[in-house]
Amino acid sequence: MMENNTGNDSMLGNMSGHSSVQPPGTSIYIPTVLYTYVLPTMAFLGFVGNIASLFAFMSKELKNISSSVYVQGVLIADTGMLISLFFVWLEVLGYRLNHLQVMCQFLVFWQYVCSFLSVWYMVCITTENYITICHPTRINTMCTVPRATKVTVSLAITALSLYIVSVFITKPVSDPATGRDYCSVETQYKTLNTVITYIDSCITLLIPALFIILLITAILLSIAKSIKMKKKRTANRKNKRGSSIPQVRVAKMLLCLSLTYVVLSVPSHVIKLYFLFVDVGGVIPHEAALIQLIFLFVSYLNFSVKFILFAACSSNFRNVQFGSCISSMSYQGVIQK
Repeated sequence: MMENNTGNDSMLGNMSGHSSVQPPGTSIYIPTVLYTYVLPTMAFLGFVGNIASLFAFMSKELKNISSSVYVQGVLIADTGMLISLFFVWLEVLGYRLNHLQVMCQFLVFWQYVCSFLSVWYMVCITTENYITICHPTRINTMCTVPRATKVTVSLAITALSLYIVSVFITKPVSDPATGRDYCSVETQYKTLNTVITYIDSCITLLIPALFIILLITAILLSIAKSIKMKKKRTANRKNKRGSSIPQVRVAKMLLCLSLTYVVLSVPSHVIKLYFLFVDVGGVIPHEAALIQLIFLFVSYLNFSVKFILFAACSSNFRNVQFGSCISSMSYQGVIQK
């Protein structure tokens, strides 16, 4: 199944991310491969990587850095998104669990909350990195674990409060043509659903994307300015030494996270916003639907590749993972003896 029947309902369309129309002819091959093989592979590997990363950032070496609180939050939210993708894959295989009573309402609510938290925790990560690089004198007052914890919890409460309405306006609805139930918005709430969709698109796509892009631009300009200044003066021993401030040491990793979000997610967001705000007569052209689907799967990578980014950009993360592997091997050796 390449398309959830609820795709015409914009609220549920976000749940599976399917295009409004299926590409004809040989183009069906691409969606089939994506949903049958690429989706479960991406979701499984991302799930394992996110869990491993989460344990690493909860270790004593990393947990006392304020940015680690936001990273833990985004890892949990991303893992939640990957779990929802497993249910999309199960539907492709014929197990329509997401169209059952209770599961229908829960999964719509679940994905809305995880999607909101994932992007806004990325905003927090980018903001903290902006403070670290552009306003280093404010690190000790603004980049603290208690402050990060309060922000993280506040965002979680906000997401739960905003999207609880989805539980009450969705339910399995019978399709007379097929006789099957489909998770959809109840007829009397169609107008409310449209309003929610526009609001959600602004607060989870448009506003955070613009905010992150602006902050990254400021960060890159500050880095370029710093490089020019260093070239103008003779490097001394103090300049050669790494910073002792934890936030500064993880700045490169946080910047990689933010840039990855922009590269992988923003193109899909732009396409979604275009079709949302531009009248296409209710039907998306076949070619456009296929492009939208491809960029959608590219955006799914944002939920799956963070382990690779951490391993590539953070020596502390590599040390924690390596230490965990050594400890595990040592433990196994003791058990075998």
